[in-house]
Amino acid sequence: MSPHTYYLRYNPSGTGGAEAPSFNLRVSRNKDLVLNREVKLNEEVVFDGENISFTEVKQWTKFRIVRDYGQITCLLGFVCLGAWGAFSVFGWRRNRLAKMPVKREC
Repeated sequence: MSPHTYYLRYNPSGTGGAEAPSFNLRVSRNKDLVLNREVKLNEEVVFDGENISFTEVKQWTKFRIVRDYGQITCLLGFVCLGAWGAFSVFGWRRNRLAKMPVKREC
């Protein structure tokens, strides 16, 4: 384990009009900046007794897509809650009106 934290940014077309790819390398230790410079392929960088070089670049990625059913479940819950609320409000009024006493005059 190294006490350093490495930050690397890849520039595929290079910087400053150069056609060769380059890297921006920043190395810090305990929030202190140790190294901040541009590095070319096969260029060796020495700092704090460590050597770093980048010999080749491979472009690849790996990702995973996961479907989350939580939103659909939440939406169905709100629909059921709204239907229950509408039924209870309108059903309560109907039952209340049906149970009201009727005054009959003879």
